[in-house]
Amino acid sequence: MKVAIIGAGVAGLATAYQLDKYKIPYVVFERRYQSGDPTPHVAANLEIINRPIKDIVSYFQAKHGLPLVPHRKITKILMLSPKNKAVVHGNYLGYFWLRGHLKNSLENQMLSQIKGEVRFKSPVDPEDLKHQFSHVVVASGTPQIARSYGIFHKLFDGWVIGSNVSGNFDPEELIMWIDTDYAKNGYAYLTPFNSKNASLCLVVKDISENQLDFYWKVLWQKEKLPYKIIETFTVNHIVGYLTTNQLGNIYFTGGAGGLIEPFLGFGIFYAIISGLLAAKAIKENISFNELLEPIRQAVRQSDTLRAGINKLNNDMLDYVVQLIAFGPVNFLFYHTPVDVVKILSKILKKAGLTR
Repeated sequence: MKVAIIGAGVAGLATAYQLDKYKIPYVVFERRYQSGDPTPHVAANLEIINRPIKDIVSYFQAKHGLPLVPHRKITKILMLSPKNKAVVHGNYLGYFWLRGHLKNSLENQMLSQIKGEVRFKSPVDPEDLKHQFSHVVVASGTPQIARSYGIFHKLFDGWVIGSNVSGNFDPEELIMWIDTDYAKNGYAYLTPFNSKNASLCLVVKDISENQLDFYWKVLWQKEKLPYKIIETFTVNHIVGYLTTNQLGNIYFTGGAGGLIEPFLGFGIFYAIISGLLAAKAIKENISFNELLEPIRQAVRQSDTLRAGINKLNNDMLDYVVQLIAFGPVNFLFYHTPVDVVKILSKILKKAGLTR
């Protein structure tokens, strides 16, 4: 038995980590010259999204022996709509993670913990590998390969434009903006590296890349952002689901497997857990789809919530933020173990606010 892993991102390295524990040999093929995105940035995961799991760092350490070190805790969330704002405070609301080629990035942390062979600058085709290896794990981060097999169904097709910016920031504060004038049904967010530098990103659905600059300028002008741009990057952001995550001896994980939660587009937790489960399915010769079903169900619930949000105009978004700012709702959402995403998705589904 020998496994080919396509992609040295979080999902692929999680598979490699677990295969090491099983003593199953593998080769990781990465088309780029390094693990992680070319432009360093700060990603986030929110505790409210991953319930009933409260702390993903403790979860991966206790359940899988995988030690991960986040950049910082999130202790404050500021949500801004055109006319309202909501502030959430807490000792732990989630984590910030360094991404890209930075020394302590999530990718480099995981890369340092694997023992097998990693071949950089090695683009490969799963059709070629499936006859050379017992199993092929597709962890390329995008649905391009799944799409070529006709098993990917698109839910969200948009663009992300982001900048690393300088200014004055609270290192533990996540800032989010929702405004259809510049984000349509997407959002903008700011995640700090430290008190002087941060990542600022805008996610916009159903536009072409050459339209990004217009919406980017509207964001800066309307919000009167006081930051200075250091460098800018753009990424095509496609979210969807797969009809199956296993085709014979080919397994699709992380973003390549449609395992990005559609509400806010977070993917760290699902990428890691799907990579670990791919290794388990290979080791035990069991159905990868069955192992993934709880995650696939959580993604569907998140998509129902996203579908409901997509129908809101700015007046409605103002009302949502005002509701979140209301003390009892704020407490219920962020300071109890209630699975808010699951409950809201059920309410929206019964109300017919689905795709």
